[in-house]
Amino acid sequence: MPLGLTEGDHFDASATDLEQLELWNRDCPNVNVGIAPDENFCFFETDSETEVKVLCADLDPEIWNTTRFPSGRPDRACYVFRQTMRTRKAGNLTKTRKGMDNLFEFKQFRVLVVGPGSTHPKVNPLTNEHYVYRADWRTIPAMPDALLNRACEIYGAPSATEQHKMDPETTRQTALLDKFLETYEVATSGDWFPKGKQWFRQIVCPWLAEHENTNQGTSSGSSPHTCWLR
Repeated sequence: MPLGLTEGDHFDASATDLEQLELWNRDCPNVNVGIAPDENFCFFETDSETEVKVLCADLDPEIWNTTRFPSGRPDRACYVFRQTMRTRKAGNLTKTRKGMDNLFEFKQFRVLVVGPGSTHPKVNPLTNEHYVYRADWRTIPAMPDALLNRACEIYGAPSATEQHKMDPETTRQTALLDKFLETYEVATSGDWFPKGKQWFRQIVCPWLAEHENTNQGTSSGSSPHTCWLR
Protein backbone atom coordinates (compact mmCIF):
# COMPACT_ATOMS: atom_id res chain seq x y z
CA MET A 1 0.00 0.00 0.00
CA PRO A 2 1.21 3.53 -0.68
CA LEU A 3 3.14 5.13 2.14
CA GLY A 4 1.51 8.43 1.18
CA LEU A 5 -1.66 7.54 3.11
CA THR A 6 -2.18 9.72 6.18
CA GLU A 7 -0.76 8.75 9.54
CA GLY A 8 -3.00 6.35 11.43
CA ASP A 9 -5.04 4.97 8.54
CA HIS A 10 -2.46 2.98 6.62
CA PHE A 11 -3.21 -0.38 8.25
CA ASP A 12 -7.01 -0.23 8.02
CA ALA A 13 -6.85 1.15 4.47
CA SER A 14 -4.40 -1.47 3.23
CA ALA A 15 -5.45 -4.02 0.63
CA THR A 16 -4.52 -7.30 -0.99
CA ASP A 17 -7.04 -6.94 -3.82
CA LEU A 18 -5.16 -6.69 -7.14
CA GLU A 19 -7.67 -4.27 -8.67
CA GLN A 20 -7.32 -1.87 -5.72
CA LEU A 21 -3.52 -2.07 -5.84
CA GLU A 22 -3.52 -1.34 -9.57
CA LEU A 23 -5.81 1.66 -8.96
CA TRP A 24 -3.45 3.06 -6.32
CA ASN A 25 -0.53 2.50 -8.68
CA ARG A 26 -2.28 4.50 -11.42
CA ASP A 27 -3.27 7.30 -9.03
CA CYS A 28 0.11 7.48 -7.22
CA PRO A 29 2.74 6.02 -9.55
CA ASN A 30 5.69 7.70 -7.81
CA VAL A 31 5.12 6.70 -4.18
CA ASN A 32 6.86 3.91 -2.33
CA VAL A 33 5.08 0.77 -1.21
CA GLY A 34 4.65 -0.39 2.37
CA ILE A 35 3.91 -3.99 3.34
CA ALA A 36 2.32 -4.80 6.70
CA PRO A 37 2.59 -8.13 8.51
CA ASP A 38 -0.67 -10.03 8.93
CA GLU A 39 -1.80 -13.37 10.34
CA ASN A 40 0.20 -15.12 7.61
CA PHE A 41 3.53 -13.30 7.29
CA CYS A 42 6.08 -11.52 9.47
CA PHE A 43 9.42 -9.81 8.77
CA PHE A 44 12.95 -9.85 10.16
CA GLU A 45 14.68 -6.65 9.06
CA THR A 46 18.29 -5.70 9.74
CA ASP A 47 20.53 -2.68 9.15
CA SER A 48 23.59 -4.88 9.76
CA GLU A 49 23.14 -8.23 8.07
CA THR A 50 26.78 -9.22 8.65
CA GLU A 51 26.61 -8.64 12.42
CA VAL A 52 23.30 -10.48 12.76
CA LYS A 53 24.66 -13.51 10.93
CA VAL A 54 27.75 -13.52 13.15
CA LEU A 55 25.46 -13.59 16.20
CA CYS A 56 23.59 -16.51 14.61
CA ALA A 57 26.68 -18.32 13.30
CA ASP A 58 26.02 -21.37 15.47
CA LEU A 59 22.53 -21.84 13.99
CA ASP A 60 21.68 -23.84 10.88
CA PRO A 61 22.35 -21.53 7.86
CA GLU A 62 19.08 -22.78 6.36
CA ILE A 63 17.26 -20.33 8.67
CA TRP A 64 18.03 -17.65 6.06
CA ASN A 65 16.60 -19.66 3.17
CA THR A 66 13.50 -17.58 2.50
CA THR A 67 12.36 -14.59 0.45
CA ARG A 68 14.63 -11.62 1.08
CA PHE A 69 14.15 -7.91 0.30
CA PRO A 70 17.59 -6.25 -0.07
CA SER A 71 17.39 -2.47 0.07
CA GLY A 72 20.30 -1.87 -2.28
CA ARG A 73 22.24 -0.22 0.56
CA PRO A 74 25.16 -2.26 1.90
CA ASP A 75 24.36 -4.80 4.64
CA ARG A 76 20.63 -4.00 4.88
CA ALA A 77 17.89 -6.50 4.12
CA CYS A 78 14.51 -7.84 5.21
CA TYR A 79 13.65 -11.54 5.49
CA VAL A 80 10.06 -12.77 5.10
CA PHE A 81 8.66 -15.65 7.16
CA ARG A 82 5.30 -17.26 7.85
CA GLN A 83 3.75 -16.52 11.21
CA THR A 84 3.52 -19.13 13.97
CA MET A 85 1.91 -19.11 17.39
CA ARG A 86 5.38 -18.29 18.74
CA THR A 87 5.97 -15.28 16.46
CA ARG A 88 2.61 -13.89 17.59
CA LYS A 89 3.59 -14.45 21.20
CA ALA A 90 6.91 -12.62 20.71
CA GLY A 91 5.31 -9.46 19.28
CA ASN A 92 7.41 -6.71 17.70
CA LEU A 93 11.08 -6.54 18.73
CA THR A 94 13.54 -3.73 17.93
CA LYS A 95 17.18 -3.99 18.98
CA THR A 96 18.42 -0.42 19.03
CA ARG A 97 22.07 0.69 19.31
CA LYS A 98 23.03 4.10 20.66
CA GLY A 99 24.40 6.30 17.90
CA MET A 100 24.01 3.54 15.30
CA ASP A 101 21.34 2.04 13.08
CA ASN A 102 19.17 -0.66 14.62
CA LEU A 103 20.71 -4.12 14.70
CA PHE A 104 17.37 -5.66 13.75
CA GLU A 105 13.61 -5.22 13.86
CA PHE A 106 11.27 -8.18 14.10
CA LYS A 107 7.97 -6.95 12.68
CA GLN A 108 4.90 -8.99 13.53
CA PHE A 109 1.95 -6.66 14.20
CA ARG A 110 0.80 -3.25 12.81
CA VAL A 111 4.14 -2.03 11.49
CA LEU A 112 5.50 -1.58 7.96
CA VAL A 113 8.43 -2.69 5.83
CA VAL A 114 9.35 -0.98 2.58
CA GLY A 115 8.36 -3.16 -0.35
CA PRO A 116 10.27 -4.13 -3.52
CA GLY A 117 10.32 -1.49 -6.24
CA SER A 118 10.55 1.35 -3.73
CA THR A 119 13.45 3.81 -3.78
CA HIS A 120 15.49 5.12 -0.85
CA PRO A 121 16.14 8.88 -0.56
CA LYS A 122 19.89 8.24 -0.27
CA VAL A 123 21.97 8.01 -3.46
CA ASN A 124 24.53 5.33 -4.26
CA PRO A 125 27.83 7.25 -4.66
CA LEU A 126 29.07 4.68 -7.19
CA THR A 127 26.12 5.04 -9.57
CA ASN A 128 24.74 8.45 -8.52
CA GLU A 129 21.28 6.85 -8.47
CA HIS A 130 18.88 6.20 -5.61
CA TYR A 131 19.06 2.82 -3.90
CA VAL A 132 16.24 0.53 -5.07
CA TYR A 133 14.53 -2.15 -2.96
CA ARG A 134 14.47 -5.52 -4.71
CA ALA A 135 13.15 -9.01 -4.01
CA ASP A 136 14.96 -12.33 -4.01
CA TRP A 137 11.90 -14.59 -4.23
CA ARG A 138 12.03 -18.03 -2.60
CA THR A 139 9.57 -20.36 -0.88
CA ILE A 140 8.61 -18.74 2.44
CA PRO A 141 8.79 -21.11 5.44
CA ALA A 142 7.54 -20.62 8.99
CA MET A 143 9.97 -18.56 11.03
CA PRO A 144 12.43 -21.02 12.62
CA ASP A 145 12.15 -21.21 16.41
CA ALA A 146 15.96 -21.06 16.62
CA LEU A 147 16.09 -17.66 14.89
CA LEU A 148 13.13 -16.27 16.83
CA ASN A 149 14.60 -17.39 20.15
CA ARG A 150 17.97 -15.87 19.24
CA ALA A 151 16.26 -12.58 18.39
CA CYS A 152 14.49 -12.67 21.78
CA GLU A 153 17.79 -13.43 23.49
CA ILE A 154 19.61 -10.52 21.81
CA TYR A 155 16.69 -8.21 22.51
CA GLY A 156 16.54 -9.31 26.16
CA ALA A 157 13.08 -10.92 26.09
CA PRO A 158 12.10 -14.41 27.30
CA SER A 159 12.36 -17.19 24.75
CA ALA A 160 9.28 -17.31 22.53
CA THR A 161 9.06 -21.07 22.98
CA GLU A 162 8.78 -20.86 26.77
CA GLN A 163 5.41 -22.10 27.99
CA HIS A 164 3.02 -19.28 28.85
CA LYS A 165 -0.06 -20.23 30.88
CA MET A 166 -3.21 -18.26 31.56
CA ASP A 167 -3.91 -17.30 35.14
CA PRO A 168 -7.20 -18.63 36.61
CA GLU A 169 -9.16 -15.41 35.99
CA THR A 170 -8.04 -15.17 32.36
CA THR A 171 -8.93 -18.83 31.88
CA ARG A 172 -12.43 -18.13 33.24
CA GLN A 173 -12.93 -15.09 30.99
CA THR A 174 -11.68 -16.75 27.80
CA ALA A 175 -13.91 -19.76 28.50
CA LEU A 176 -16.90 -17.40 28.65
CA LEU A 177 -15.84 -15.77 25.36
CA ASP A 178 -15.42 -19.20 23.75
CA LYS A 179 -18.95 -20.10 24.88
CA PHE A 180 -20.22 -16.88 23.32
CA LEU A 181 -18.50 -17.72 20.02
CA GLU A 182 -19.95 -21.22 20.08
CA THR A 183 -23.48 -19.99 20.87
CA TYR A 184 -23.48 -17.49 18.00
CA GLU A 185 -21.59 -19.83 15.65
CA VAL A 186 -18.70 -17.44 15.11
CA ALA A 187 -15.90 -19.25 13.28
CA THR A 188 -12.36 -19.07 14.67
CA SER A 189 -9.04 -19.68 12.92
CA GLY A 190 -6.63 -20.23 15.79
CA ASP A 191 -6.26 -20.73 19.52
CA TRP A 192 -5.77 -18.05 22.16
CA PHE A 193 -2.25 -16.61 22.19
CA PRO A 194 -0.55 -13.99 24.40
CA LYS A 195 0.76 -10.60 23.31
CA GLY A 196 2.21 -8.69 26.23
CA LYS A 197 -0.32 -8.89 29.08
CA GLN A 198 -3.29 -9.56 26.79
CA TRP A 199 -4.61 -12.70 25.10
CA PHE A 200 -5.95 -12.71 21.55
CA ARG A 201 -7.95 -15.11 19.39
CA GLN A 202 -8.48 -14.77 15.67
CA ILE A 203 -12.09 -14.98 14.43
CA VAL A 204 -13.66 -14.83 11.00
CA CYS A 205 -15.52 -11.53 10.67
CA PRO A 206 -19.28 -12.23 11.01
CA TRP A 207 -20.17 -9.06 9.07
CA LEU A 208 -17.86 -9.50 6.10
CA ALA A 209 -20.71 -9.61 3.57
CA GLU A 210 -21.97 -6.23 4.79
CA HIS A 211 -18.68 -4.37 4.28
CA GLU A 212 -18.55 -2.10 1.25
CA ASN A 213 -14.79 -2.60 1.17
CA THR A 214 -13.88 -6.06 2.40
CA ASN A 215 -10.29 -4.93 2.90
CA GLN A 216 -11.47 -2.72 5.77
CA GLY A 217 -13.53 -5.41 7.48
CA THR A 218 -11.19 -6.07 10.39
CA SER A 219 -10.53 -4.69 13.80
CA SER A 220 -6.77 -4.91 13.33
CA GLY A 221 -6.42 -4.11 9.65
CA SER A 222 -4.33 -7.24 9.28
CA SER A 223 -6.52 -9.21 6.89
CA PRO A 224 -9.68 -8.72 4.83
CA HIS A 225 -11.33 -11.76 6.41
CA THR A 226 -10.45 -11.83 10.09
CA CYS A 227 -10.93 -9.93 13.34
CA TRP A 228 -9.16 -10.21 16.67
CA LEU A 229 -10.97 -11.04 19.90
CA ARG A 230 -9.24 -10.01 23.13
